Amino acid sequence: MNLGIDMGNTRTKIAFFDQNDLVQQAIVPQQSLESLLEAVANAPQPIQQAILTSTSRTEETVVEAIRNAFKNAFPIITLQQDTPIPIQNRYKTPKTLGKDRLAAVIGAHFLFPKQNVLVIDAGTCVTYDWISAKGQYFGGNISPGLRMRLQAMHHFTAKLPLIAPPISDLPMDLIGIDTENALRTGASYGLIAEADGMIRRYRKQLGALTTLFTGGDGAFLHQKTLEKKTTYEQNIVLIGLNQILIYNNLL
Repeated sequence: MNLGIDMGNTRTKIAFFDQNDLVQQAIVPQQSLESLLEAVANAPQPIQQAILTSTSRTEETVVEAIRNAFKNAFPIITLQQDTPIPIQNRYKTPKTLGKDRLAAVIGAHFLFPKQNVLVIDAGTCVTYDWISAKGQYFGGNISPGLRMRLQAMHHFTAKLPLIAPPISDLPMDLIGIDTENALRTGASYGLIAEADGMIRRYRKQLGALTTLFTGGDGAFLHQKTLEKKTTYEQNIVLIGLNQILIYNNLL
């Protein structure tokens, strides 16, 4: 049983894999190390190996806690810039590359081999990452996420209130008829238009591609985008982490 742990800015996602098959997963608060250990303890089968990546807390602290709790029962890899991976990383500054971005394109290349893939991860920030059909990753783009846009308008403007982001299954009118709705629709449709525009630009410059949405607001963008030939996979980072584990096990 392979264990993948993706520690984001607000939550930690945990998944157990039997080879390529995701068997069980859990989501716990990012700050709760106790909840993480409890979720790992509930593995459906004995864990053979694990991989961890974090965007928000010290990986060494988490690895030490897991090793102590489970008495070094299995090896743990922390995804680093020199970790062997099953794609070619051509990013110019690998030290500053978010490990979740790298894992996501590895997962996308596994799901869509021999295809150009644009991965749009809509979380705290929105990242656009392109991997070629040959498994070469060159980079992408980073922009503010939906909540960040709403928070920025409140923070930098004295009289604008802080507005909660939309829920994907609620109707959303284009024209905001009051300040609250003007902020919500402005931020939301602005992000939707950005995603649509990015997809079109990538296709124009790089040719045919598969577009994959993920992240906390990925389902919302997937539902609202005008680009209908897209897919959504909430576990793409975990899928990528598992592929890194499998690749390292074969070396």
